[in-house]
Amino acid sequence: MIFKYIDKKLLSILNRIDNKYNIKSSFDYYKSDNEGQDKQTFLYLIKKLKKYTKLVTDINIKGNHLDLGCGTGRYFIDSNKFKLYGLDPNKYMITHAKSKSIQLITDIQLVNGDLDRLMLLYLSIKFNLIYYFGVFGEHTVLDRDTLWQLISLLNQDGILLLTIYTGGIRRSKTIKKVFTYISKILIFFNLSKSALFITRTFNINLLSQLEDLKLSIVEKQKLITNSISWSGSHLFLAIRKL
Repeated sequence: MIFKYIDKKLLSILNRIDNKYNIKSSFDYYKSDNEGQDKQTFLYLIKKLKKYTKLVTDINIKGNHLDLGCGTGRYFIDSNKFKLYGLDPNKYMITHAKSKSIQLITDIQLVNGDLDRLMLLYLSIKFNLIYYFGVFGEHTVLDRDTLWQLISLLNQDGILLLTIYTGGIRRSKTIKKVFTYISKILIFFNLSKSALFITRTFNINLLSQLEDLKLSIVEKQKLITNSISWSGSHLFLAIRKL
């Protein structure tokens, strides 16, 4: 039990260091918005987002949607059919997102923090649609506990949209080796979540456990993604809560 507590605290610290105060990440993300980097992937995800937004709004005319890791507001949808919550731990990202939100008719509530903070601020809130693009495998990892936490926020028949970068942490070979070594040490001390965060390792077997969580994969597709500085592959998932 003590190791589980330490693991959770260490993971929180690592995540905060990596994401919360990263000014460069915010600037690069904002710059890529303006320069249209990785436009093909952006257009693909916008198309999917509009498809599933229509699907859930046709069923539930009014409801809440959640853009997790909203960044600069790149994936904000302009609509008066739902209330959109944008969540990001990086306060600089939220500043950019606020500038975009005032240009839209969508009722948008921005929250600077993580999922725990959101659930603390809105104790009984539920969502018809949750989407999490460009986060898993890049800034944090997807495990069973995190997936279950997301699902707990969905209404029945709600949809969860995810992209998962499957290539591990994007660093030089030397740094990757160092991180892999640190990860092995953390695993030795039963700090598995922190170990996964450092290497950004995705356990593909998690997808086979979805039925146990009363979930159904509606759509799954592998995407080849490219930008000026890197290329790799993402897994796009659309998951419905049964």
